[in-house]
Amino acid sequence: MKSKLTFLTLILLGSASAGTVPVAEAKRILTSPAEGWDYFFGSCSWYCGAPTITVSASSFLSERSGLKHPASQAHDRKMGKVWSEGVKGTGIGESLTFTFKTTMKDTTDLGVTSCAIGIGHQGSEKLFRENARPKVLELSMDGKPRMLLQLKDAMGLQEFDVPKLALERPSEHTIGLKVVDVFPGTKFEDTCIAEVYFQGTGKMH
Repeated sequence: MKSKLTFLTLILLGSASAGTVPVAEAKRILTSPAEGWDYFFGSCSWYCGAPTITVSASSFLSERSGLKHPASQAHDRKMGKVWSEGVKGTGIGESLTFTFKTTMKDTTDLGVTSCAIGIGHQGSEKLFRENARPKVLELSMDGKPRMLLQLKDAMGLQEFDVPKLALERPSEHTIGLKVVDVFPGTKFEDTCIAEVYFQGTGKMH
């Protein structure tokens, strides 16, 4: 199975090198509020003027104990809670979809220009290593693949610049993140994402 996953990744990366889907690495990793978490989490972040954002997933894990790990936990400002895919194996091909819905009441010039992703279970270093976490994610906009995100096997928020997604008023647009390859966990196959946050243009309230 590992050889198949590697081959799949090479196909996608080869396609990207040919110019069809660009490959991006994180421009920085934020590991504490002092390093810039407030840019995403703070009271004056892009979310002050952002439209309604809902999150859905192709699957999510429900443990035998009844504990669930739904898509909403990847967008709740809590690094200790996660979305975990719910299929057998490491979840290659599983995805999160963020839907941005604007109305005429929203601010003007809204757009998404960057995202920050906290991979794995970031409740502790132990949980981070025990669970699988994305190594490569395919980012799509309105269903069209736009780039491959190559992630480092590290805790914190990994920030990427992305092609601008303009959010006209009124409109509905989506950003998708699909698991292409993973860093395996030492104990569990489940692939987790702790948080995904966005930044962009628009007048803040």
